[in-house]
Amino acid sequence: MKIFIIILCGLISFTSISQTTVSGIISNNTIWTLNNSPYIITGNTLIMSGFELEVQNGVEVLFDGNYSINVYGRITCNGTENSKIKLKSFYTLICLCS
Repeated sequence: MKIFIIILCGLISFTSISQTTVSGIISNNTIWTLNNSPYIITGNTLIMSGFELEVQNGVEVLFDGNYSINVYGRITCNGTENSKIKLKSFYTLICLCS
């Protein structure tokens, strides 16, 4: 039983390291990388005018509710045919971008 608990704790800590929560205002140039993916949208998000969000190939963006990303600046998605950017809610795929 102790071994199971240790393994479970290890999996939980690994999962929490490899995700990034996002909400609010993006007011500087930002890059979403595969290493910090998935990006979990936990509230409405705004990219301010004059700033850029770059989403690198392979990144997964999960919407944890009925939230939006409003872009007044610029968003660049750098997906490829073999490494698409995935936008989805926790339950439904919204878009595969390449």
